[in-house]
Amino acid sequence: MAVFGTLDPADFKAQYPMYVDIPDSVLTKLWIAVELNSPGFFWAYSQNTADHYWYIVLAHYSQLWETQQSGRITAASEGDVNVTYEGTSPSLAWWSSTNWGNEVAQLLRKRGGFTYFV
Repeated sequence: MAVFGTLDPADFKAQYPMYVDIPDSVLTKLWIAVELNSPGFFWAYSQNTADHYWYIVLAHYSQLWETQQSGRITAASEGDVNVTYEGTSPSLAWWSSTNWGNEVAQLLRKRGGFTYFV
């Protein structure tokens, strides 16, 4: 049974080098959101499987943090620059707002449901 552990920011950054500029303190706070947003059924899998899932969720949050994006872009214009985002609740659209989130959504869909709290 997998155990949700403490984040090793150096390990995460080694596996996801596009996020090396995110401060460790920010990653640690995002890691708390990952724990709160983790379906319990991944804990029944191997540690490697669970760690992979938790890291792609962290990569999703990291991407959103870097871009300050609050959801999928639903409308944009150029003159006077307007951008409209979809809602921010953890829905399929929210997960689909990053490539990492798409992977999370596919994994959750295969298991028959989205995130719930344990």
